[in-house]
Amino acid sequence: MKTTMCRACRSPEVEFGFESHDKDFSKAGFRYLKCRHCGSHSLDPVPTETELSALYERGEFTLAQKVDASHYLNPDRFKRDRELYVSHLADRFSKAQALDFGCGSGWLVHHLSDIGFDATGIDADPASIEMAKSSAFSGSFRVGATLSEIRSNSLDIFCAMTLLEHVADPDQFISEVTRTLRSGGVLQISVPLADSLQMEMLGPHFYWAMAPFHTTLFTRPGVTSLMARHGLALSVCKPIPNSWYWTRAIADKLGRSTDYHRWRNDKSFVDFDIQIDALFDRVAIAMNKPSAALLVFERSN
Repeated sequence: MKTTMCRACRSPEVEFGFESHDKDFSKAGFRYLKCRHCGSHSLDPVPTETELSALYERGEFTLAQKVDASHYLNPDRFKRDRELYVSHLADRFSKAQALDFGCGSGWLVHHLSDIGFDATGIDADPASIEMAKSSAFSGSFRVGATLSEIRSNSLDIFCAMTLLEHVADPDQFISEVTRTLRSGGVLQISVPLADSLQMEMLGPHFYWAMAPFHTTLFTRPGVTSLMARHGLALSVCKPIPNSWYWTRAIADKLGRSTDYHRWRNDKSFVDFDIQIDALFDRVAIAMNKPSAALLVFERSN
C-alpha cells in the first residue's frame, strides 16, 4: 500500500525521512516518510497484511519474549507496573469491563483483574495465551486476531500496548476500537515516540525503527491527532521509564553491533550497559523527550 499522506495526522505534507537498514528487528530497503506537520514517520509502502503475517509467522519479529510470571510478580516490578499502568484507571473506575488486545504473557490483565475489573486478554499467538493461562495470572484469556468479535459499546477500558505502531491502517483500527467503547470509556496505549531524544540524535538507528514491522513511528501530536478524528481526547500522558536500548542504538550507528552482542556476554559490561542506558533515559525524560509513552484517551460520546 503506497503512502500518500501521514498516517498519524493525515497531512499530505510528507517528505523522505530515512531508509531502513538491517539491525535488530529491522530489515533493509524500506523507507519512512516524515510528516512536515506532526513529525510522525510513515512506512512507504506498507506491506500487505498477507506479507506482514508471513514475516511474523516465520518468526522474523521476536521482540516479545516469553517471560515467566514471577518476573512480573516480583514486588518491585509489580509496584512499578501498578503505578505506571493501572493507578489512573483505578482512580477513574470502581468497576470496569477491560480488554487487553495483544496481551502477550497477560501481566496487564492480571493487574486489571487484581483491582476488581472484569479483565480479558486476547492475543493472536496461541503460545502466549497458553502461557498466560498456565501462569499465576488472574483474568481470562483467549486466542484472537480481530476486533469483529467484540460487541459494540461493551468495554470501559481497551488496552493496546506496543501495538498501534504495528497496525497497517491506524484509522481503521481506531475506528473499530472506538466502536467497542462505551461513552466515557478509555483507550490506553503505549507507543515508541518519533519526537524522542533518541530519534532526534540517532535517526534511522533509533532502536524502535523496526521496518517493516513498525509501520508508523508516532509523535505525541501525531497520535493525538489520530485519536481526535475518532472522538477520543487525551487525558493521561506518562513517559515510560526503562524504554532503554540507547547503547544498542549507538553501537548500531557506529557499526559495532556485532561487537556489542559479543560484549553483552560479559556480565560486568551488562551491568555497565544498564547504568548507561538508565542515565540516558533519565536525561531524555527530564527533557520531555522519552523514547516511549503511555497515553490514555477518553471517548466523549
